[in-house]
Amino acid sequence: MSEIITTKKVFKAEVVQEGPVTQSGDLVQSGAVTQSGAVTQSGAVTQSGQVTQSLAPINTANAGVAEAGVTAVEYGDGMLHTTKLTVALADCFTADDDAALASGAKLYTFPTGIIVVHAASLEIGVTMAEDSTQASAELGLGTLIGSGANATLGAVNAACENILGPVTPSACDGTMSDIGKASGLYLADAANAVFLNLAATWADTAGTDLTGDAAGTVYLTWSFMGNPA
Repeated sequence: MSEIITTKKVFKAEVVQEGPVTQSGDLVQSGAVTQSGAVTQSGAVTQSGQVTQSLAPINTANAGVAEAGVTAVEYGDGMLHTTKLTVALADCFTADDDAALASGAKLYTFPTGIIVVHAASLEIGVTMAEDSTQASAELGLGTLIGSGANATLGAVNAACENILGPVTPSACDGTMSDIGKASGLYLADAANAVFLNLAATWADTAGTDLTGDAAGTVYLTWSFMGNPA
């Protein structure tokens, strides 16, 4: 059998395969495959050639929920997930005038159940309305929101940066900061949200607009281990 190359297939009706399917050449799939109807396979499927998939499968089973201002794309399957979060949040951070303050914003909530976060990365730009030259702030991902008169996220609680961080932006003028690491974090239902947190001792400014924005991308690789409840 010759090589079969598909660039885009969209199935909106039920697909039923009752006889054997034999693929002896390479099967290359470079476009999206969308199946909205049932697929029934009652015959044998034999694959002796290589199958190449250049797009990771989109998954919605056991997926979490993104907050307003955050768009989630879920890859993987019902157990192992890679979640891409595109962040475009306005006024999500709060600074103080000539004082320390930590703040944060919820990005995503994992589904109810046992969650293990394997790894995370971020590329985020923070833009403060005032004190945009701040170069000692800490940015991180955690399961607890940043709060209080704290100059660092660790001073609030270790859970403010238990997924990722901290990373220190070179400035709070929209310059991108990036960091990634393996996590191995086990989460129970009571701590299944992801917060983007920021802390600093803020400069003495006019104090008329102490808000800040965040924009960029966060990746989370995690597993859904079931819901024992």
